[in-house]
Amino acid sequence: GLAALYMDRTLEMSANEVLITGIGLNVFAGLGAWGFANFDGRVGARPTVLISLVLMLDGAGLALAIPTKVAFWVGAVLIGIGLGPNQSASRSLMARFLPAGRSAEYYGLFALSGKATVWMGPLFYTFLMTATGDQRLALTPLLGMFVVGLVVLLTVNESRGSARALEG
Repeated sequence: GLAALYMDRTLEMSANEVLITGIGLNVFAGLGAWGFANFDGRVGARPTVLISLVLMLDGAGLALAIPTKVAFWVGAVLIGIGLGPNQSASRSLMARFLPAGRSAEYYGLFALSGKATVWMGPLFYTFLMTATGDQRLALTPLLGMFVVGLVVLLTVNESRGSARALEG
């Protein structure tokens, strides 16, 4: 939604370019999930999510820092490659922390947290867009949200969480 507005209004992309970018983003997300699957299994979900967040942060930063179609497309590829493993590895990480018999409870909370915070991006965007009229500035909270995710994830100890799940 908000990226489509940016592509249309700031980058003056055609509807076809917006559509192709959206399809490409999803293709690269699938490739990223597939490409990082073995990495997650060998190295762990936490490092996979960390790398995916860095890819998304870099992609969004590039797309906002250089307001050109080419920079946006390169940024979208980076975001897509990061998005796939972010979604899959975050669930994989969650699975490693689940005590036996409590998966529905934990995944329910996981889903609720996503639904409960989905309004934050559009709220920040609307506030900054109304205050400044600048779409690039209005989208910068996205970068901050990725950074917050990185900082929080740095406090997670995957082996300790897995061990506690086994304890019950």
